Amino acid sequence: MKEFILEEPNLRKVMWRLSIPSILGMVLFGINQLIDGIFVGTFVGELALGGVSLSLPLAQMFLGLGSMVGGGAASLLSIALGSKDVEMQHKVLPIMNTVSVLITAMTMLVGLLFSGGLVRMMGGTGALFDFGNAYLRVIVIGAILPIWGLGCNLVIRGEGKMKTAMIMMGIGLATNIVLNYVFIVLLNWGVIGAAWATNAGMLVVCVLGLSYFASDRPSFSTRVWALGFDGKVLMRLVVLGLPSLIMQVMMVIMMLTVYRLIARHGGDADIAFIGAAFRIYFVASLPVIGMMRALQPIVGINFGADLFDRVQDSVRTFWIAMTGILGGMWIVVLIFAVPILSTMLPNRIFSDAELQNFRLFMTALPVLPLSFIAITYFPSVGNGRAANILALARQVVLFIPAAIVCASIWKVNGVYYALFGTDFIISIVSGLMLLIALRRLVRKEGTEIEARMGGYSN
Repeated sequence: MKEFILEEPNLRKVMWRLSIPSILGMVLFGINQLIDGIFVGTFVGELALGGVSLSLPLAQMFLGLGSMVGGGAASLLSIALGSKDVEMQHKVLPIMNTVSVLITAMTMLVGLLFSGGLVRMMGGTGALFDFGNAYLRVIVIGAILPIWGLGCNLVIRGEGKMKTAMIMMGIGLATNIVLNYVFIVLLNWGVIGAAWATNAGMLVVCVLGLSYFASDRPSFSTRVWALGFDGKVLMRLVVLGLPSLIMQVMMVIMMLTVYRLIARHGGDADIAFIGAAFRIYFVASLPVIGMMRALQPIVGINFGADLFDRVQDSVRTFWIAMTGILGGMWIVVLIFAVPILSTMLPNRIFSDAELQNFRLFMTALPVLPLSFIAITYFPSVGNGRAANILALARQVVLFIPAAIVCASIWKVNGVYYALFGTDFIISIVSGLMLLIALRRLVRKEGTEIEARMGGYSN
């Protein structure tokens, strides 16, 4: 696969060969998220969906940690494969194991001690709090599963083996979906059943990952049971993976702001509605998130091999395709807003204001590829700082102040105005940063890059 990424002259062929299985894997993941919402909303109730929606950003923090661990490891591995750095390849998995264990120990302690306070912080009261806290505590118990499971899946993607990673994730997600039916419908476990189904699905992903790395299929030395303590490499892994975690942390902060503002200016029904809207937004963007995962090894491996023109061409090719896909998804969501929302809120009659807010929120979809590509590109060339700046700017600099001001003027509607405006502005900023970085990516004589942004040594 490395030779195909480096040598295939048709970059569109490279893009689709890696993107299609990656997209399928992400779509399966998104369908699973949607089905979780459908099962909870239909068989437990709208308040249960609202409670799970409140705690879901907190629960997904573990996926953010897995993205940090795996994303950093995948970036190191891709560059090392391209540059034929065998020593670095040898260290990647043991260092990832060490980081996973340390992070799991810390987050489980915090989660078990403060789950109730965290759900209250998100705006949970009464029944919403009960449902949200019950769901979150079960997820915390299985914290190692999403952290290591997603991490190892991303490392496999970092090799360029998207199909292998997709199959593993698909089997885990299929397990989750089946167990949602068993636990919620047949056994009547409610939101706790949804949480245990999620843990079981990620356990399957972990087992499949262990089996893969213990075999002779990987393209590098794995040492799957080893721990690594090279401080320099460990810090580099964390720095390169940090943008993924910052995005997830900022998402929690954003959701905290959203739910608290809506709880202040609206009610439980408004919380349930925006919880459904966020799920749909996430599912609609899944194809390009899958393409982000495919872009990472293409950029990283070609960058490691000093094929800088090929890096530039890859980014352009992906941007055109991703914009077309999200533009199509945007049109579908606008036309079929009511039936799509009704899958999670089946007994709801939507007001004109709700539908208008939903459509406005979704209108940011066509410009999202710019920020998605930037967040992927910078760590892939060894520059985590630029991606960190973008991730922080989206929520801290733009969204939180905008949401507070807009909600004070337009109440619940103002939250949606802030969501749309933030996504639009940060996409434009991302596009400008990416354009500057690509123009600076000029090949020198030899094996160095004449640029301040990007670089394996960062």
